[in-house]
Amino acid sequence: MERDIDLAAQFADFQAESVFYRGRLAATVTPTTFDFADWLVGASAADRAFVLAMGVYARAVFAGRLPGPYNATFARFFARRALIPAELLEREALDFDRTASALSVPLRELYAAWVDTQVRKQDEPDSD
Repeated sequence: MERDIDLAAQFADFQAESVFYRGRLAATVTPTTFDFADWLVGASAADRAFVLAMGVYARAVFAGRLPGPYNATFARFFARRALIPAELLEREALDFDRTASALSVPLRELYAAWVDTQVRKQDEPDSD
């Protein structure tokens, strides 16, 4: 019984975040560890980089450098901003396949970031 209490005390402050990507568990992140799911071993470098960036967001939340709690939508936004230069997203036309390949980011994430930027640009009042 005493051992059970000791174990409970040891895990009372345990923090872990599950990072989901494309509807699947992609990584488990703690303040000190980052573990990819087995399926990511065979995934593209772009997918692995994106999941890693989402994990960096989780670690920043754990460390108090970003406000919590962890939020999957914010993690995706953080990863897009970390991996895709903002000036590319400002362009009216973009060769998505070529740019995604050059940046080693998932095509769907590049496109989503570009669309978000274009919509935001349309919503801004003219500065003229």
